[in-house]
Amino acid sequence: MQDDFSWLPQPDPHQFRLYPGERQVMRRKLTRSGSEWAQGERVVHVSPLPGAWDNDTAPQLVGIMDAFTEEHVREIFVAGGSQGGKTDLSHNCWGWSAVYAPGPALIVMQDKISGSEVVNDRLIPMIRDTPSLRKLRTKNPDDISLSRVRLKNGMVTYLAWSNSEGRLASKPIKILIMSEVDLYPEQSVKKARARTRAFRFERKIMEECTTSTSKGRIWLAQFSAQECREFYAVCPHCGHEQTLKFGGICWADGITDPSDLTEKGSAWYECESCQKRWDEEDRDDAVREGRERENKGWRRRDDGKPQVLRPSSIWHHVPPLLSQFVTFNEIAAAYLTTLVEPTAANLKYFYNDCLGLPTPEDSEGEILQEQEIYDRRESYAPDGAKWDLPMAALVITAFADVQDDRLECEARAWGIGKENWGLGKKVFHGSPAQQDVWDQLHDYLQDKEWRHESGARLRVAATGIDTGGHHSQEAYAFSKKSSRYYACKGANVPGKPLITRPVKSKAKVPLYMIGTEGAKDSIHGWLSVTKTGPRYCHFTMQHDFEYFKELVSEHAVNKKDSKGRPVRVWEVRKGYKRNEALDIFVGTYAILERLNPNMEKLALKMNVPVTLEKKPARKPAPERKNEPREEAPAAGMRSRPSWR
Repeated sequence: MQDDFSWLPQPDPHQFRLYPGERQVMRRKLTRSGSEWAQGERVVHVSPLPGAWDNDTAPQLVGIMDAFTEEHVREIFVAGGSQGGKTDLSHNCWGWSAVYAPGPALIVMQDKISGSEVVNDRLIPMIRDTPSLRKLRTKNPDDISLSRVRLKNGMVTYLAWSNSEGRLASKPIKILIMSEVDLYPEQSVKKARARTRAFRFERKIMEECTTSTSKGRIWLAQFSAQECREFYAVCPHCGHEQTLKFGGICWADGITDPSDLTEKGSAWYECESCQKRWDEEDRDDAVREGRERENKGWRRRDDGKPQVLRPSSIWHHVPPLLSQFVTFNEIAAAYLTTLVEPTAANLKYFYNDCLGLPTPEDSEGEILQEQEIYDRRESYAPDGAKWDLPMAALVITAFADVQDDRLECEARAWGIGKENWGLGKKVFHGSPAQQDVWDQLHDYLQDKEWRHESGARLRVAATGIDTGGHHSQEAYAFSKKSSRYYACKGANVPGKPLITRPVKSKAKVPLYMIGTEGAKDSIHGWLSVTKTGPRYCHFTMQHDFEYFKELVSEHAVNKKDSKGRPVRVWEVRKGYKRNEALDIFVGTYAILERLNPNMEKLALKMNVPVTLEKKPARKPAPERKNEPREEAPAAGMRSRPSWR
């Protein structure tokens, strides 16, 4: 039996007085998810809606933020279109890490300028105005700079750019965020990821990028990730859960001009279950309702991979259709633009920026066959006519290509909408080192006339002279003969404008640089147009089969430049050698751009009738939620197939 000492007086309880620092250390720390932290703390500056972050603005990002903060997740990949909130998503994940999982972090941008702008315009104001981050600032002003951000809880964030190996090395990293990874050299990605090895059980890696091609890093990441997820919106009419795709966008039958889709209500989205029409407000409601479902609207895609209970790497696809800042009219107009002018730039904008999908491989350079274009040759005037050019042709430009043993020149007539008529190639045989060859070219350009259907006589308005060969000095000297001659030189640099402002050459002659890559994209699209009208290319019976072989001698291929960045370049196809016809076409197009004529005024001056297309009347507004359910699609509706 134990002794009972309860009768003894009890001692006074010991009381300890804690200092403020000790209280802060010993206080229980409540960890919130990424979306909860962003909703209550984050302040946005560079945004259409600056101020406190609101998850209702981008409901589709809530599930990704929460996935990033899950303990078992180590890697997050986000693929999508432009302006889909990917940058703000990465900043939210960085802010959550700074508060709840501090450690050395590395933010990688595609170049130094972009990185400096992000830190100066977004991160530093975010730290200053977000309450939980503001408490972590040190008193040393040097701890927050454009290259490094140091907080008092041990969170040190370094800024690096993809083409600087020094900034990507020599630091162990726990939090790694890489933006627009498809623009990085492959070696830079490997070097940055290697910095996280020391934190293999704690690291968090986020890679986000606008989708580029099927061979781009962000698109290929879905095959290595343990789980791929898609967002399911909920129809506000029938409650059906569905992913949003381009195939659901509809517009009235008969609209083929992108400008006709600028009016609100011209295009709408159709539910795949009840066929009800959605406007943009319905779409926003559908996305918000999807966030309220299981896993914040994100579901595992059934792609044949074995299901992992606690995946460590997750790939998300965020199509721009989910964003409230994207309208159905924009996407429908982008699609119609690719039909009217299927250039590489238009296709890239439609697939990458509007759909968040890779550009189809066959659009990298569709192989045009010379026989198809050869069969389109025509006579511009009927037999016995006293004119050479049809009424729609308004101005003529020419371009002279300099070879070692000849000069090749072709004049091309242009009309409204860049409809054009080739006038036949003229070859002046002889070495360009001889003056008489240049004299023959000069006489041709000054004296040659074409009779217009209106009765006017047209001459070459301006001519470009190729100076990029072995006879540059002779070409410069020839360009001084007339103010209508322009010394030009091709620049096969991706992204170069069609024609630049003149620069002074060594011969003291204004020199114009021609961006051949973009021009070939446009011409390649024009050659695919089969209906007479804007951008249609006419050819006379004088063009022989060899001319068309030269015209289609090149195709576009996707490569990587010296820094490992993806670029699209034009190369000569296997089995083809000469490409003078294509180069001359590019030159005549560049000279037209240099002239920049007012086609409507020219048409009035030449008494050419100009027919203006009438735009269709305003379409009725989409049906609202309280309207009765449609049993079938309305007449005239059409939708486009889904691409995945």
